[in-house]
Amino acid sequence: MSRQTYVHPDDAQIERVTVLGVNTARVFDNEGFWILDLPGSLSDAEVKAVIKTVNNIYNTGYEQGQLRRGREIACLLGVKPEALA
Repeated sequence: MSRQTYVHPDDAQIERVTVLGVNTARVFDNEGFWILDLPGSLSDAEVKAVIKTVNNIYNTGYEQGQLRRGREIACLLGVKPEALA
């Protein structure tokens, strides 16, 4: 199964803004969609490390969803769960 990413760190755009009086690092994907806000005190390298962590979490959820769908389909087809292990 190929690795899924929410946003590639090299494609992310980091914009430093003030939101409600708080310095913020606003992260956008390569299409300009707002992804998340982080503390403005984080360096660009730290922001990219957070993005990598978000990608790991996203990929884990994606993989678990794929496995769950596979089990549901197998169940509908009458395949016993032991056969999937």
